[in-house]
Amino acid sequence: MDKYSKQYIASLGVRLAQKILSSDVGSVDEACYFIIRSVHRLVPSPMRIYLRNDYNEFEEKYYILDLGVQVGDDSLPIYQLDPELLKKLTAIQHENPGQTIISVPLRHKDQLIGFIEITRESPLSDEVLMALGAYGNSVSLGLYIIKEKDKSERRRDLHSRIMKILIDLRAKDNIEKLVITFVNEVSRYFLYDRTCVFIFDEYGQIIYQYGAKSRGKPLTISHTPKIPKLDNKPQAFDDISGWWLPIRAKNQVIGCVLVDNIYTLSKINENQLSALEELCNFVGIIIENMRLFESIERLGRVDHLTGIYNRRVGIYYINQLIKESDKKNLSFALIFTDLTGLKLTNDTHGHSLGDQMIKDFVGCINEVVRPRDIVSRMGGDEFLIIFPDCNMEGAEAAWQRIEAKMQAYNKATDKTYKLSASHGCVVYEPHSGVSANRLLAIADKRMYREKRQRASLPI
Repeated sequence: MDKYSKQYIASLGVRLAQKILSSDVGSVDEACYFIIRSVHRLVPSPMRIYLRNDYNEFEEKYYILDLGVQVGDDSLPIYQLDPELLKKLTAIQHENPGQTIISVPLRHKDQLIGFIEITRESPLSDEVLMALGAYGNSVSLGLYIIKEKDKSERRRDLHSRIMKILIDLRAKDNIEKLVITFVNEVSRYFLYDRTCVFIFDEYGQIIYQYGAKSRGKPLTISHTPKIPKLDNKPQAFDDISGWWLPIRAKNQVIGCVLVDNIYTLSKINENQLSALEELCNFVGIIIENMRLFESIERLGRVDHLTGIYNRRVGIYYINQLIKESDKKNLSFALIFTDLTGLKLTNDTHGHSLGDQMIKDFVGCINEVVRPRDIVSRMGGDEFLIIFPDCNMEGAEAAWQRIEAKMQAYNKATDKTYKLSASHGCVVYEPHSGVSANRLLAIADKRMYREKRQRASLPI
């Protein structure tokens, strides 16, 4: 049988297709390798094999020049292909001065899934062209099936990885840990050049952001790119190979994700983009649940009128500071204070004005205390101020500043009430063994002593 007969070459294509389908060939790349080697034995000339990817581009898988089979790195958009190649089943030959280009289509049904490009000094005969066309038709079925198998395996792998990421995200107990885990997992698996997450507050302002490079390497976000107005769908990131994806909760955008390949310029797979959308939806649900839990928890810790801690939290912090003081050999001070005239204001002018009086008093305290100091409402008109790592002198000095704030407030306003308060101060000394209840009782007793003294003063 003539080496270049159509029947012989077609039979080689059939045998190679059978080899691909019999699991002797494990991947698309391996199939392309066998195909180009087989064709090169038939037509020993420089050649390249291209395969269609998910972006309708044709990737150069392998090429053969003088050094044997080499891995390709070129790609061709579909619009750059010869229109004849997209339509014809047979090999196409273009003769140029000193060079002939032969394109062998690899087609499954009506779809061009790849092609082989052969470069020769002299043209091939029509019989050989027909034989190469028959070869391409024969081998294409096997190539198509293993390509679909490879795509299916990648989808399963993607699904498996997404499920692992979801499990990891469920285990996080605060938004910061959640975001860091999300960014690191996505960047390690998808290998994007950059993965960044931005979380918004209720006004749409960024309150937290985190980024990573490929494989989870931390990325410093020195300049936040302009975030587009996002709705339900991803938006392309400028002219770069990247996408903005919204993080939504209850039809509201609470954050966004930016993934891009700003350095490699590789396009992002549609399947990956779809998976990322699902991940973003899941992250949105988790963040919504976290915020709901935090708000419920906060209601149990905070006085709803003033925004300061309630009695339970105040006592909790006293007990914690007792342990810390004994461990670090540091004293702390606390002041128990009673707002003067609150009952009279409530009875005379109503509780609405009384509530305002309480808030104004707390405002004076908050202007003086340090960020680490703890202020709580013990009930009604009684309040507690805790000063970590502080002695009696420091606590009394702070109280004097609070009194000065109240006096300044009284002079600056013409309200029907005047701010005034009595206080009692106590210091916990390390290893003294005094309990939280005993400290409060001492401070309370000293506060009432001052209150009686004030009451006995002439008006």
